[in-house]
Amino acid sequence: MMLTGFRQLLRGCHRGARSNSKCVAAKRFALVAATVLLAIRVAPAFADCTYPFLDWTTETQWAKPASLAIGLSGEIYIVGGFDHGTDFDPTGGVQLISPVASNVDEADDLYATRLESDESYGWTYTDGLDEVDSATAVAVGPDGHVVVVGGFRRFLAAGLIADGESDAYVVKLDSAFGQPIWAQSIGGPPNETATSLAIDPVDGSVFVGLDDGSLNKFNSDGTDPLGS
Repeated sequence: MMLTGFRQLLRGCHRGARSNSKCVAAKRFALVAATVLLAIRVAPAFADCTYPFLDWTTETQWAKPASLAIGLSGEIYIVGGFDHGTDFDPTGGVQLISPVASNVDEADDLYATRLESDESYGWTYTDGLDEVDSATAVAVGPDGHVVVVGGFRRFLAAGLIADGESDAYVVKLDSAFGQPIWAQSIGGPPNETATSLAIDPVDGSVFVGLDDGSLNKFNSDGTDPLGS
């Protein structure tokens, strides 16, 4: 009976656009109830859901995670920088990778790691030279492939050369193997680094925000939409 009365009151509020205290209370109750019901329905799906990245940093103490994203099949992508030899496999195997940088106290290499939804290890992509290179953001496109952005100095093995002392970069990786599909640098004489990333869920366009406040767009194939 109480639930029926509540429903009638809520319908009356919608029909009459009433704003009295009873309607306000009813609407607030409806919002809370909907949230609780959603939590009750969703929580069991995650009750037994564990991911290796939860203990990942204890296995990879020299890797500094900066961002992560969930893939279309539930896999997890983690990106950042590392400055010492690191075992990127947190599942008991060994995937030891050392940075190219010879002076580890003053330089980082960038990395992107894939961990599977079944808690197995996927792959790790790294790049960088004797400078500070890092990944700051990652996102997954509608095609399932991975886009990583960040900043680099001088050169990247993906085929990029900084216009100034340091530039921002965007690289698209094959989600299955972690190999570059395309890469682009962004910048000029000033120093730039990418700080944010978003991908259009329909056409896969890539939007990259820089630390200077500018926004850059690339087509899903890495070309400039302006043709420059």
